Amino acid sequence: MKEIKLEGHARPCDIAFYNDDGSIIHITFQKHEMQSIARELETVARQLRDYVQSNSPADPVLITSLLKNQKQWNKDSGNSDYTNDLLCQVARETFLKLINLNNIVTIKPMVSQTDIIEYHYFQDNQNGIDLISAMEPVVAKTRALKTNFFEGDVTTLSNGIAKETIEEVLNDLMNNVGTVASIDISKFTDPAMAIVTKLDELKHFIFDKTHRGGDLWIVANSKLIKTLNLTQHESFKPNADEQLLKRLGFLNKCALYEYEMEDNYILTGFKGLTSLDSGYFYYVHVPLCYKLNHPLYIKPHMMYAKKLVRCGGDHYARLKIEGLS
Repeated sequence: MKEIKLEGHARPCDIAFYNDDGSIIHITFQKHEMQSIARELETVARQLRDYVQSNSPADPVLITSLLKNQKQWNKDSGNSDYTNDLLCQVARETFLKLINLNNIVTIKPMVSQTDIIEYHYFQDNQNGIDLISAMEPVVAKTRALKTNFFEGDVTTLSNGIAKETIEEVLNDLMNNVGTVASIDISKFTDPAMAIVTKLDELKHFIFDKTHRGGDLWIVANSKLIKTLNLTQHESFKPNADEQLLKRLGFLNKCALYEYEMEDNYILTGFKGLTSLDSGYFYYVHVPLCYKLNHPLYIKPHMMYAKKLVRCGGDHYARLKIEGLS
């Protein structure tokens, strides 16, 4: 990490960005007077440009933080919003042009040793600066987690988290399905076979949109599952080897999962072998994934991934069951 510090009475802003080679340039401004900061920005810009040219690093492509301490500095020093905006403008005009920023790519952890460059500003000489390069090791520290939870408490907590996760995923899928249909089973002498036929139709709709195939899965509430189990169809009986798992005998096998949804809906989709077969990803953290063809450097890079991919709803269908007594 290459760090440039401007020492002074306060810390108005903090900038850090990555190079293509993985190195980090971190710039900290620490002057109390706004005019001094503006002059220092101009001075450091020239020196930083010379430093970059002399060391020939790759062009920077990412800013990870910008003026993150500006708000607290303004609060402590009583500066106005105008000063804050002016500082942001000066920093952006000075450094964003230098690093040729285009878009956010990824955040990388620091590894190995860190290269720190300190910047010292001299009041008696406006153009005087001193660049000092040093190496410092970066050591990861671990600490054992100490808790007072009993095993039963942890089990209860994990069950609650699992339930909320399932509810969140099902709500996302139910609200973003690409195919919606309904059927009134009171008009059929064999309700289960009518449902099977309709699901087979929905399966073909999904295949036409996504060109994905494989086993079909179904999520339904206990009332619908009970209705299917009461029929004469042998294939609707529970699987002895897998609890809460049934097999429907039409064209392809279908796994039916029981979950207490409020309405009489059936959620269905394909069960593929890879992530490409799914239009939805569940993340408990900020997701990063590879994206090909960077607009400037024409090479794979990292990007922020959404839960529902483009046209992800086409991978799923929702069937409303009416006339269920």
